[in-house]
Amino acid sequence: GESFGAQGHMMCEFGSIVYRVLAIRRSDTLIYCDSPAHVPAQVDFRVSLNGQQYIDSALLTFNYLDAHSVHKLVPSSGPRTGGTLIYVMGTNFLNTSSLSCRFHDSTLVSALYLNSSTVACVSPSLMPYDEYTCVVEVSINGIDFSYDETVYTYTDELVLGEAYPLIGPTTGGTNISFNILEGELIESHVCRFVSLNFVSPVSKAIDGSDSC
Repeated sequence: GESFGAQGHMMCEFGSIVYRVLAIRRSDTLIYCDSPAHVPAQVDFRVSLNGQQYIDSALLTFNYLDAHSVHKLVPSSGPRTGGTLIYVMGTNFLNTSSLSCRFHDSTLVSALYLNSSTVACVSPSLMPYDEYTCVVEVSINGIDFSYDETVYTYTDELVLGEAYPLIGPTTGGTNISFNILEGELIESHVCRFVSLNFVSPVSKAIDGSDSC
């Protein structure tokens, strides 16, 4: 807005006199206030500079929405270099321009709306000072985030050594063992046979080596 001069009792109103809260002036063009609790609805938004007369504007409305939540991440882990496409499962997601995912309580990335229960976002790279595990939350408006503490785990890149055997029958079922030179396997790791577009879970072989 404009002409928000120094005043003693600035207020915001959300729909009616019952939902009035104190406002704080930041400058002549900016004030802020915290929205009070309200049932889901679209309400008129008004501002008062003195706590008595309110400025009417047909253009200003505030939308109260059902709270959204995050239940599951698929996958729930990925390399520390980032770039993993994560499907975030939850409830009450909306397709807005501010839809975003937050990693480590600070790093924001844009999210893609798929439906009211699924959005997708790409993991950012892990900073040197960041923990390997972090909470991923979703925001619809870029300000308010879910608070479900759904955990995503970063992993070091794996460097594979030898694998054997490297041939097997067309019927499949060959158990392939391999050793890892760098990194550590976690439960969500899989083997991918690229040309066949096929993945197989990783398990421990009889001799203790990793296999799939």
